[in-house]
Amino acid sequence: RHFLLLSRILDRNNGYLDENGSLKVYATIQIEQTNNSTGAAFAGTNTTWTPPRGNLVNDMRRLLESGENADVVFIVGSNDQEESHRFPAHKNILKSRSNTFKEMLEDVVSSSE
Repeated sequence: RHFLLLSRILDRNNGYLDENGSLKVYATIQIEQTNNSTGAAFAGTNTTWTPPRGNLVNDMRRLLESGENADVVFIVGSNDQEESHRFPAHKNILKSRSNTFKEMLEDVVSSSE
């Protein structure tokens, strides 16, 4: 393990930050997988992983707009299905951003167990 002081990382003269002020990280990552039939673990060889480009705000917006992997749906409007609007959402995001949703959604999970 190698640790650096935050002040050293933030000092632009040390070369850890790029021209935009973003932290550059170079790492070797070993991916381990488990063989389900034997339970044996093995390490992948020559596995290359490239972190996604873009930014978190755009990624979260795309996730919200697509509804991909949504596990909650807000129905807004009248009781008439034709006039109501459906908004897919994600429990984990709601819980992490709102204590009210956190309490509500944890109550739902615990009552269904």
